[in-house]
Amino acid sequence: MNHSGILSVSIPSSGAVPPETDLRDTSRFTLDGDSALERHLAHVCRRVVSGVRGIVPADLLEAVFLGGGYGRGEGGVLRDSAGDWPYNDMEFYVAVRGNRHLNEKRYARALEVMGEILTHLADVEVEFKITSLAELRAQPVSMFSYDLIAGHRLLWGDIATLVKLKHHLHPEQIPLSEATRLLMNRGTGLLLARVKLSAERLTAEDADFIRRNIAKGRAGLRRRCAHRARALLAQLP
Repeated sequence: MNHSGILSVSIPSSGAVPPETDLRDTSRFTLDGDSALERHLAHVCRRVVSGVRGIVPADLLEAVFLGGGYGRGEGGVLRDSAGDWPYNDMEFYVAVRGNRHLNEKRYARALEVMGEILTHLADVEVEFKITSLAELRAQPVSMFSYDLIAGHRLLWGDIATLVKLKHHLHPEQIPLSEATRLLMNRGTGLLLARVKLSAERLTAEDADFIRRNIAKGRAGLRRRCAHRARALLAQLP
């Protein structure tokens, strides 16, 4: 395969391996962003892959994923008279062979610096998290793992290896405690937004915080409800 290409993948629960797909031709980062925004985000992803390959040795680098809203193709769009701009953070996951803690000591700082540089290019915060395919295979299903594996962009790596992660595609196995954690997280954000709304004056940063947390609250609850609905439907005769 061509490891320098930008790929999109969604692993079906049947275990079949989908053909490689060029992200620039067939996939979107947003639901309704304009073509200039889509090209901008694809360019950021290419820069990320190039930078990661310059930091992590080739024999240790397993995969580079784009997660979060843009990985699912549902990334936020800030629209003004000049056009469309990215709104959510860009979350990249770098799978490195070996012990995660040791790899974090080796590569986390360099990735953090690259993220700070690329943040200015991307116009939103760029974040990196180190993991490994072995760690993902060993982890039980969670909301995080379901979201990452069910909806992501594989920017670099071998699609075939991801079939071994398909156990994360079963939302009915997500513990109910995850819903409590999500509600606490989103609820805290909404409460803080309410506090800011009660102030006599709102700064631009306050208004942005309020919009983000209201959007996160709605999206998080919708995703959780969708996960449970699919789980219940799967149990029907």
